[in-house]
Amino acid sequence: MKEKVTHNTSWVEKGFVDDSELRNRGLIVKDLMFYITQGCDLRCTTCYVGNSWLSTGETYSKAEADLVLKHFASPGLDRLTFLGGEPTLHPNITDLILYANEFDIKEKRITTNAVTLGNLDLRRLKGDEVDQVSISLDGATKETHEKIRGKGTFDKTVENVKRLIQRGFPVSMNFTVNGVNKHETVDAVRLFSELGAKEVNFHSVTMIGNAEKHPELAVEPSEWVRIRKELESISGMPGMTLRIPLMFITAEEYRDLIIGKNYHPFQRLSYHSETGQRIVLYPNGKVYMSCDLTGTDYNFATFRDGIFKLNTGINELTFFEQNPDNPDVSGDLLALDRQGFVRLSISYKERVEL
Repeated sequence: MKEKVTHNTSWVEKGFVDDSELRNRGLIVKDLMFYITQGCDLRCTTCYVGNSWLSTGETYSKAEADLVLKHFASPGLDRLTFLGGEPTLHPNITDLILYANEFDIKEKRITTNAVTLGNLDLRRLKGDEVDQVSISLDGATKETHEKIRGKGTFDKTVENVKRLIQRGFPVSMNFTVNGVNKHETVDAVRLFSELGAKEVNFHSVTMIGNAEKHPELAVEPSEWVRIRKELESISGMPGMTLRIPLMFITAEEYRDLIIGKNYHPFQRLSYHSETGQRIVLYPNGKVYMSCDLTGTDYNFATFRDGIFKLNTGINELTFFEQNPDNPDVSGDLLALDRQGFVRLSISYKERVEL
């Protein structure tokens, strides 16, 4: 895959990124979700970005990506995640991973469907250049997974999971719970444990992007609570860690979280940093804080020509200011039915050690 860059990249000649509007707003980036390409080799029914974004194939040039990394990682980052589309399709993915290792970054991650591993050159990597290779598998069985991610994907992904683990890469698994696979969550944990993974990162499908056209994928709040409790009660797989979003809790549970100072809105701080915020950065120039809202027009900023600009319309930051007691603004912006529950950010998760 060649770089598919249709936006202006001449700004790299300046050699710097201007994020003064973010800093003036009090936003200090310590957690960078870096979508380096919108190109992808799959068209999953659950994709929150949607085929229209993926089909553009829009990509950050290596020069742009290097400058963004240098800007945010020079003072140090708590977390960096390379994503897509499919990030391994970026022609310079291996170089970007190696470049990231020149900076003070506490946790480096890459999220991939691992169907082909694309341009990831394992000959140039030892495995310790990243702290986590997070691989998406959405079924405990081939039939279920391929209903979501497409024919022929299950066996290829499983083989690459084994391949990466054998080569010493720290592999974790992603599982997006939806109406098609919700009966296989426990079996999926068992499969991932057998493959040699030590951590499973659970998500719940967000009904935007491609999922909006598939109502059968939806998981009702009460059903999510049932699934979460089922996952919390798994036994017999020592050494495995589950990361499960609470998402829907009772008002009493929410009060306990606030009293114990165990929860804060994602606009205040990243859940992976004690000193800064997260931004979600796309090649089409949209900038978010909440992964719930990616693909929507509620991005709080844009990034073009090397400059971050805050948006003035209603977005995840301005709406938060209008409703400071709302624990997660995306619930209102997406007009979600909470069924009487308090909805937390999908990014706020509990760790369950099995």
